[in-house]
Amino acid sequence: MNAPAMTPILSVRELSKKFVLHHQGSACLPVLDRVSLDVAPGECVALHGPSGAGKSSLLKCIYGNYKTSAGSIVLRHDETETDLANATPRVLLRLRAHAMGYVSQFLRAIPRIPTLDIVAEPLVSQAPGDAEAVREARHQAEQLLLRLRIPMRLWSVPPATFSGGEQQRVNIARGLIRRKPLLLLDEPTAALDEDNRITVSALINEARETGAAIIGIFHDARVRESVATRVLEIATLRRGRIA
Repeated sequence: MNAPAMTPILSVRELSKKFVLHHQGSACLPVLDRVSLDVAPGECVALHGPSGAGKSSLLKCIYGNYKTSAGSIVLRHDETETDLANATPRVLLRLRAHAMGYVSQFLRAIPRIPTLDIVAEPLVSQAPGDAEAVREARHQAEQLLLRLRIPMRLWSVPPATFSGGEQQRVNIARGLIRRKPLLLLDEPTAALDEDNRITVSALINEARETGAAIIGIFHDARVRESVATRVLEIATLRRGRIA
């Protein structure tokens, strides 16, 4: 007997996104056309397709960085369902804090904040004023930075002057330190060498094995093959087809 299908944590239905180019006579540029997909806990769904197909735009619509043109994005968390396409900024911020993680290709470095504090902050923010929680958060941040080969001499330094690869590893550590039900990854290994790609792949698999639902973009075929439980061609998601 087959095991019952797990309820998706995320259901995207008929999602469309168009950009209006006001500086070009309000020309309309369609990017996503009626995309539908489901993602369940314990899955890592890799979006695949040519540059410009809308992969990053889909992640940004889910996370709320882009306003959708049509369709729904239903997130199931704490026994409630929220349509992210119509959620208020306050609701989006709450869900980002507790339910959705997002790792982009670039770190938005915070001036004068040490690297260790940047990585630990998602855990520290859970228990403000709790000295023991702060110590544990910093310990976990240290362990992640060690795994990602960020030298201890850099932990007290703001990452603004780091190399692109170092900044990306800090970004990954910050994005993965706090377990969240949904994780969105936009080319997390793009600037990394082979050893660090292997380490990041292991961290992604650990998050998935603990129940995270993951949607990611991985142009490196070796990374994609090592982490994805499904690969979806972005073109096949159009016109309401559910994947």
